[in-house]
Amino acid sequence: MPGVGEQVGDTLARFRPRHEFFIGIDSDGCAFDTMEVKHKECFIPNTIRCFDLQAVSKYAREAAEFVNLYSRWRGINRFPALVLALDLLRVRPEVRARGVDVPELNAVRTWLEHESKPANPGLERACAAASGNRAAELRRVLDWSKAVNASIHDMVRGVPPFQACGKPWPRQTDAPTSWSSLRHRPPRWRKSGPNTT
Repeated sequence: MPGVGEQVGDTLARFRPRHEFFIGIDSDGCAFDTMEVKHKECFIPNTIRCFDLQAVSKYAREAAEFVNLYSRWRGINRFPALVLALDLLRVRPEVRARGVDVPELNAVRTWLEHESKPANPGLERACAAASGNRAAELRRVLDWSKAVNASIHDMVRGVPPFQACGKPWPRQTDAPTSWSSLRHRPPRWRKSGPNTT
């Protein structure tokens, strides 16, 4: 079964414009105000749990919130964001003082250098091709990513679109959207979004 990223790519590859104008919108943080709830309630708790950061949870939360919500990196792909947040966490004096081993994710860094579409399907292939410690690290990150997706599925609902996104689009435009999970994004668009294709 293809992954979400592959499904979205297939959808866009099959897209045939019907109008002169095209409007493309990323749903998270652009059309729907979901960034805060997704990161604070789904990504960060799973990061703390999956990477054994309980002893420095306050600092792990601060680093992840900074990267994903309050910095120039807001909105970057989850995998480089994870690496960056852990890098920032590792150098904090409070974390060093507690002697917590913050993973460096070197196997993930190498994967990211060679992966043009970092998403679970590509990470699954990398896991299958790896062995030893490299495979274990990649599997740990894949398990984290799947746990994040499960949390999002359970947690993120009832978030209305930003006011401007609830208004109808001109009929002479094509307005497909991107979404991070095909399972639960289209209903939000069907309920409150523009005239999507």
